[in-house]
Amino acid sequence: DTDWEAKWNTSPESIPQFTVAHTVRKGERVTTLLFVVNPLRNSDGNVNVRCDLHVTRPSGSVSIDRRDVACLEGPLQGDPFNLRMAMPTLPFVGEVGDPLGIWTVRVTVRDLIRNSTIVLRSSFKYVGDG
Repeated sequence: DTDWEAKWNTSPESIPQFTVAHTVRKGERVTTLLFVVNPLRNSDGNVNVRCDLHVTRPSGSVSIDRRDVACLEGPLQGDPFNLRMAMPTLPFVGEVGDPLGIWTVRVTVRDLIRNSTIVLRSSFKYVGDG
């Protein structure tokens, strides 16, 4: 959704509905959003969630490879079971020259205080003008 930010920045009573992108055409923008729930707080009430971001082109070559990115850190306000959007987001805009086919997004999320890791994967098909 190009309006994902407006959907997210609403009152807590409002539950945003996001569209999953399976196919992307030239000029379309998709954004991978990362959500975190129940990060462990340290004795000071702070959380420390780090992410490795990896996007692979259809050829297998790497488009994005960023490691140890701050996804959620600092004081945690409210219920730890509230859904929180982690930063950063991963935007993609289909452009001339981008390879057609399946693009794969892999995010390794590490809660450093809890000492736990989870690997998340998603993908979309870039079809160009198709």
